[in-house]
Amino acid sequence: DGTAGGIHAASGTTTLGATQGALTGAAATAGDGSTAITAAITLLGTGAATATGLVGNAQPSDGDTLTVNGHTITFRSGVAPTSSTVASGLGASGNITTDGAGNSTIYLGDTTTPKGTVGDLTTAIDLASGVKVASITAGAATISQSANATAVSDVGVTTASKLTLHSSSGADLSITGKADLLKALGLSTATGGGNATVNVNRTTSSGSLGQQIQDGSTLNVDGHVITFKNGAVPGSTGAPAIPSGSGVSGNVLTDGAGNSTVYLSSGSISDVLNAIDLASGVQTATIAANGTATLKLSLIHI
Repeated sequence: DGTAGGIHAASGTTTLGATQGALTGAAATAGDGSTAITAAITLLGTGAATATGLVGNAQPSDGDTLTVNGHTITFRSGVAPTSSTVASGLGASGNITTDGAGNSTIYLGDTTTPKGTVGDLTTAIDLASGVKVASITAGAATISQSANATAVSDVGVTTASKLTLHSSSGADLSITGKADLLKALGLSTATGGGNATVNVNRTTSSGSLGQQIQDGSTLNVDGHVITFKNGAVPGSTGAPAIPSGSGVSGNVLTDGAGNSTVYLSSGSISDVLNAIDLASGVQTATIAANGTATLKLSLIHI
């Protein structure tokens, strides 16, 4: 496990995830250079140096993006759609639309009436990292803290005038985007229209694995695939529903045919062993109509 020295054995309860990482940036201001940054500061301003918007060179343009843990945050001009007008498969929440899988669009408004805020941006980052989850019903996205997260990113709450970012417990956080934007948020010293990257790494402990499993890693067992995934287990509080035809047992999502996904943020070594048993046929899964998977020892192994 993650105990210092590297000689302490892991057990069935050893977690696959690690302790959430945290990064508090440098003090940041609105475009006027003196007003402390808060969640309410808009990404656009009515000018280049206002007390209510970001400084001009940091303001996103229509079509600009941030890449967060392989997910995309897109900035769009104009007003966000509502739950009744949002595109199929997406959910609307304030100035954000999201697909519930980590990709989001933030609607900026315009320089007459700016809309999207720094708070919206940290919410979108948390959706991409798995710190927050979005459940979509009838076009409305309900965004909440993941059951596996002990802290969320904030603007001026942990420390006044500063952004504090958190990784999830299941994956390190990586943000790549325009350097001027990240600098205006106090997250980078780089400048210019090119990209800069911000990283927030998890830390291991005596309760976690010493070597962290990466999001998207796989194990191939007897022709079946076990996938390790960051994020909340489907069907858990605030998380998306369990996919049709699949079932959940503990922190394992299985198709009942030997292929499984183990969720890193909440999973343990025991969950990995169950997934291996399902792939090898040592255990079988019976999936109920409500998506609950019941595991039992295969008859040929009794």
